[in-house]
Amino acid sequence: MRLRPVRLISAGLLALSTVSLTSCDDANAAARMEAAAAINQAASDTFLAGSNPADLKRIVGQLKSVSNGTKEQMATRDRLLASIQLHLAIIQMSKINAMEVAIRHDLLRLRAKADVAARLSTFAETRERADTLQSADHLNTRRDQISSQLEQVRQQTSQMEEPVRITMEFLQGSAEEVARLLRQASRLREEAGLVGPLQRFPKIEEAIDLERQADRIEAEMMRKELTLELAYRPAKSMFDRSQVDLEEMLEEIKAAHGSLQQSSQQANDAAAQARGTLNTLDAEITLMSRQISDWMSGELSQAYEQASRDLRTANANARKAGRGGDGRLAKDEVSLLTARIELAEADLWTTRVHGLDEWIRMLELLASNDEMGNRDAWKLEADEARSQRDTAAEEGTKAIDAVLQSASRTSTFQEMQPNLEANKAYLAGEAMPALSTTTATTTRTMPRNDLASSGGSSAASSASARGIASKAYASPQDLVAAFNAAASSGDGGKLMLIMMASATSSSPAVVEQMRMSGRVLELILDIQSTAKAKFGGTLPPELEMGMGMLNMLSAMRLDPSSIAVNGDRATVNMSIMGQSEPGGMVKTPEGWMIDGDEMAGQTPGFDGGAMAVAQLQDVLTKLQNGTISTQDQLNQAMSGIDTI
Repeated sequence: MRLRPVRLISAGLLALSTVSLTSCDDANAAARMEAAAAINQAASDTFLAGSNPADLKRIVGQLKSVSNGTKEQMATRDRLLASIQLHLAIIQMSKINAMEVAIRHDLLRLRAKADVAARLSTFAETRERADTLQSADHLNTRRDQISSQLEQVRQQTSQMEEPVRITMEFLQGSAEEVARLLRQASRLREEAGLVGPLQRFPKIEEAIDLERQADRIEAEMMRKELTLELAYRPAKSMFDRSQVDLEEMLEEIKAAHGSLQQSSQQANDAAAQARGTLNTLDAEITLMSRQISDWMSGELSQAYEQASRDLRTANANARKAGRGGDGRLAKDEVSLLTARIELAEADLWTTRVHGLDEWIRMLELLASNDEMGNRDAWKLEADEARSQRDTAAEEGTKAIDAVLQSASRTSTFQEMQPNLEANKAYLAGEAMPALSTTTATTTRTMPRNDLASSGGSSAASSASARGIASKAYASPQDLVAAFNAAASSGDGGKLMLIMMASATSSSPAVVEQMRMSGRVLELILDIQSTAKAKFGGTLPPELEMGMGMLNMLSAMRLDPSSIAVNGDRATVNMSIMGQSEPGGMVKTPEGWMIDGDEMAGQTPGFDGGAMAVAQLQDVLTKLQNGTISTQDQLNQAMSGIDTI
């Protein structure tokens, strides 16, 4: 969301000439003429300053020194001050957006390292538990299985290339379009400098519109680039690592035919080597996380504070201008300016909360690996980030409430109300109705026991608002059977939904996130099938690639013969890609479920909250009623949704 106060500054320039002409009829005419001249000069300087923070701050200082003007002159001064301070805040917010993007790149690299650390930990544990030697016949069977899995990984790797190519072509075309728009804008600004003031502003406004188009295209390019970072590179790393692991296992099996004892020694050596690599990686992750933490608590935090101060000052000056100005037009201009400032505040704090949410998820992921030496510090840092998130969410909610109040009086902002309501729900962590003709009930997070015991129609009726309904089983055997049946279907999405519905946790927030993630996946699958049925459409390339990766989960199996029950808990061996480890199950009042606490960090999932659910539901409704009927319309509708 970008706000540009240039139009308001331009309007102020046009109004200042009137102020000058009506300020010369009494004993203090000279003082009022001096004030009018100073305001006119500041307005002219503002126009020339553009987006230079130093020049704009100098102009702010000059305006603050203006005094002894008429009531209307001082109101004009305050309105111009508010516009400049809003502009300064937006410049700062642009820097914040750039810093947030840089941090997201670092978080992607950190997550990749964390994923490798988790695999190394599993790799080492699996080989350390190998206390018996397998027979040659069993090794032959395992060799065939791993060879089949290796071929599947190679095929999936080759399927990832086309979406990446399409995205790169899009980025190249978009870059050319941005360059074209900026060239046009530059020409218009040059033409504006050659004509009079009355002809200048239409050209400047047209240039601004072209620059806004370029900004929107650049924002979409940035989102596409982040998607490549998020979906392609971690996936490629995972495939490459899986392929290497499988190839290493094949070599181990071949060696085992010659010497089972040698194979056992190789497993021990591999475990020791993995432990050594894990220790090195642990140090790298700790250092990188500290660097990100220092940046977020230092430069980025200071940038947010500066932008917030600028917006608060702009708001105060705008309200002061509203009290001093006369006439309906002047009051309408101030109301519009105030609403823009409040909207910028809402945007600022929503961005802050989004960045903190991503940081919290990363800290929770790092703290979930018991092999990492800094896990306790990450847990404490996650708690601190949650406190900062609560504070930012409170400020954002206040700003959104102020904008919503303005929206009731200002038609310009009324169309933003649904998105503002959805953003408010995101800040509060509540589910909101879908942004379409279909309404849902707002639902607060339920405690773990309520989620575990809610079944039947009550759970299903609120699923669209809160997430998918939870699912428990009569026995561990029934849970394992349902899991393996879904895996055998080859449909990774189906298996993922079972995992999201049948897992529980001691943390209500984790349970709610799993259910909400399941709802996000459910809606994506519905959109995928509906688009295909309606016009042969597909999901956007990067999302289609991510959904295809889900089918890798179909290689996962639970071994029914390994089930061991101990009171209200049970364990079962889970295997995928030739690796095996125990998983936990827990008995709840409703029945047996997957123990999400014991498997924290190992169960894949979709990130997504009430905002994503509302947006996806809106896309699905438009697909169903024909509002979206082409691939381009679907790609555009999905472009602003953060789901993976």
